[in-house]
Amino acid sequence: MGRNFAKHRKFREKMLLKVAEHLGMTEANYSKYERGENKITVEIIQGVAEFLNVDPLQLNQLLIMIIATYALKITA
Repeated sequence: MGRNFAKHRKFREKMLLKVAEHLGMTEANYSKYERGENKITVEIIQGVAEFLNVDPLQLNQLLIMIIATYALKITA
């Protein structure tokens, strides 16, 4: 799930520091969530979804859309 956060963040061109600030933590601490080093809680999922302006349940669905968009760019 943390890697999904990173992919969503990069797709939406958001800086890691800005997500961390939104969640009230340091950039180093938040990066551990993206790397899968920290256990992700419901509160973290909700906070990231809020920052990215998506429904928390759509985070995985958004990843599928990102992959599809990337695949289309490669084949075009």
